[in-house]
Amino acid sequence: MTRTIISRVFAALAACLLSSAALAAPKTARILYAEPVVLTGLPALPATGRPKTSSSAHVRFDAYGRRFELDLTANDRLLRQLPAALRAGLPAYALYRGTVAGLDGSWVRLTRLPDGLHGLVYDGTELYVVAPAGSVASELDLGLPRYDAAATLVFRAADTDGNLGPGFCRMLAAPDAGGADGASSKVSAYQAIFAELKANAPAIGAAVATKELDLALVGDTQLATQYPSTAGEMLARLNNIDGIFSAQVGVRVTSSFVQVLGNDGGMTATSAETLLDQFETYRRATPQAASRGLAHLMTGREL
Repeated sequence: MTRTIISRVFAALAACLLSSAALAAPKTARILYAEPVVLTGLPALPATGRPKTSSSAHVRFDAYGRRFELDLTANDRLLRQLPAALRAGLPAYALYRGTVAGLDGSWVRLTRLPDGLHGLVYDGTELYVVAPAGSVASELDLGLPRYDAAATLVFRAADTDGNLGPGFCRMLAAPDAGGADGASSKVSAYQAIFAELKANAPAIGAAVATKELDLALVGDTQLATQYPSTAGEMLARLNNIDGIFSAQVGVRVTSSFVQVLGNDGGMTATSAETLLDQFETYRRATPQAASRGLAHLMTGREL
């Protein structure tokens, strides 16, 4: 029963709030407002290989009429159990975790990849998304400037429209929703997800005695088509979900298995429920995935 709760909540988070681009991925979703920013204090990413991330960094940027001061440390524990052979196939990356300086209840996750910075900044009230302009260009509202693809953008989850309303995730029901579609609810999607996690925190925490959840990550061919740096996109999503789970439940997320499929095999469905069944068949037949606490399929399909 408890494993079912963990699987359902994690699947909801993974489907709805894993990456910077995921906040704007549905075709009808729009980013209504975003600001270009320059983050200072992070070491540059080398062209090849994994950088030697410093144990701490103080990062700052200005957005939304205020200054953000971030106290960061390397989040290398995220992949500390990943075998060397799998690690060698990853792009250059740097993983960070931390807080907004001086703000209780805040948390930050940033991932530096060759295409730029990806991440989430939660100040205790608002959730901000950090993303390269190129990764969200198609979701920017027509009234917004056309930014250079390498520019770093920051936008609030509250500044998105379309499928990011209270009912955008069919796996979660927003609290106090006034109807089946949650149309009358003023609770934002991410707040609904955070509330779902808090409600299930005791059960999830009790089930994970080590307070650490080892997740097998599998990306399908559609994800690979959508994101050329597929493994990098998966790392950014993993780092973000670690931030959400760590803050809301007190359970850290790690991964000792990351695989991008060259062939989807029997996973051919375009409906979410059928695809989950097909992925379960794959998981059971794949020892590396079956032996982990949970396995998650990251897909580029419209479900």
